[in-house]
Amino acid sequence: MIFTTQTGLGYGLLFVGPSFLTGAPFSNATSNNAGGLDRFDILNLQQLAIRGGLVGLSPADCLQEFGGAFATGTYDTVLVVTSFETPGSSLVQTGLPGSRLSQFRTSSSGRPALIADDSSISSCLASPRASAPQCSLSVNASLLVVVAFLNLITVICTAGVLAKSAAFRPLVTLGDALASFLRDQDPTTRDACLLSKKDVWQGRWGFREAKYFVPSTYRWFATPSLPRWLFASFLWWSLVGLVCAALAVALHSSPAGRPGAFGAASPHSLLMLPASAPAGAVAVVAALPQIILAALYFSANGLLSTMFLSHELCLFAAPGAPRPLRVSAAPEGRQRTSLYLTLPRPWSWALLVLFAAMGFVLRQSIVFVSVAFPATPATATVLAGPPRALKALGLAPVGLALLLALLVALGALVLGLGCRAAPPASAGAMNGAQEVLRGNPLVLPAGSCSAVLASRCQRGTADPEPRLWARELRWGVTAVSPATGVAHCTFSAKGVGEVDLARCYA
Repeated sequence: MIFTTQTGLGYGLLFVGPSFLTGAPFSNATSNNAGGLDRFDILNLQQLAIRGGLVGLSPADCLQEFGGAFATGTYDTVLVVTSFETPGSSLVQTGLPGSRLSQFRTSSSGRPALIADDSSISSCLASPRASAPQCSLSVNASLLVVVAFLNLITVICTAGVLAKSAAFRPLVTLGDALASFLRDQDPTTRDACLLSKKDVWQGRWGFREAKYFVPSTYRWFATPSLPRWLFASFLWWSLVGLVCAALAVALHSSPAGRPGAFGAASPHSLLMLPASAPAGAVAVVAALPQIILAALYFSANGLLSTMFLSHELCLFAAPGAPRPLRVSAAPEGRQRTSLYLTLPRPWSWALLVLFAAMGFVLRQSIVFVSVAFPATPATATVLAGPPRALKALGLAPVGLALLLALLVALGALVLGLGCRAAPPASAGAMNGAQEVLRGNPLVLPAGSCSAVLASRCQRGTADPEPRLWARELRWGVTAVSPATGVAHCTFSAKGVGEVDLARCYA
């Protein structure tokens, strides 16, 4: 909606022999004056060169400054000194407005069409530009109306939800779901307190079968499902691949691999667009990579949210004091509310700041460039038609390098959290020996499942605790059948037993 335009500037280009710098005569006839420069302007440049009023540039610097589609703004005219001398004229050739130094090649006769690389350049003398180039800040009015309308709808919907919040019990947080299942028991998951998502997938839902708990070290990366991981990985690798390719192109096309300034497009690596394209349309094209970044944000947020959802549930079975349920609205008893859904605020803020930085850097890496080469009286006979113009998308190597670093930081953040281990359950007994159960029966492999959550909330019939959902809770063994030895696990505000390996549970 709001975009900047980098304004490129044309420059004068003159190929001269060494004698031009000592005041030798020259001819500005059409044969060696393709740019149609005025004789008086050429004479002024010659006098400036003789008096030392021009800035000397190395061949590499000369190609960096004048080898692209536009000048970077430091100089407006360059004298390229070559070893070739034209009989009777120290001026060898001039370039059309908008021509690139790197486009010239040496012909069979040695006349320009001239420069292939810096080995053909003896030296360069450049005339400093009187004023610095300017950029413009523009607003796409059509997109502004659309965005304002969508924001208005968001405000209206939010106000409607807030107006109904007193009587509405949303299912938003883990505590909302647990409170709901503790309040209204689910008959389909009764006597299956260790039901897993795999059981649900395989159709063993509702069989009420007793199961053993087999502990193992559980890493957070096992919580998100495989399709979620694959989708996030595809987006991340796609963006990393595109950034690496764009960075390689930008550095390869720049002489001596010089990256340039942050937020400034390199004049050597441009994606040309039709000169008649509206500025707003070009800005939309430049912003298209932001769609991939936005999709990556939602995907990464989903990965971390799933990990922290499992972690929050595991804490009820880990050693420690009982914990209240964290609900989204209308807390009862010892319940508490929070201003986050699943991803804790510090992590949510860190993710938001990281993606905001990537969005800003991406916007500074693909720049809308507009260059105009107006015809002057001296070139009016040379240029046919209206003034030439150039519109393009330029690549900024510094911004691309920073974006790549931020993407690597994002990958390290997600993988680093994925390597964390779930909090282990308390000590259990097996054959009379005490050992720490490294596993946790409340982990959520392959993501959350409402049937799994409902099975963990089956309260049983023995000694029901009133308003259990409003109290501080722990999850563990609450009853053992004297006849069969089968135990039952659920949430309780009283003491709970430890889950061990020698007993089955239902």
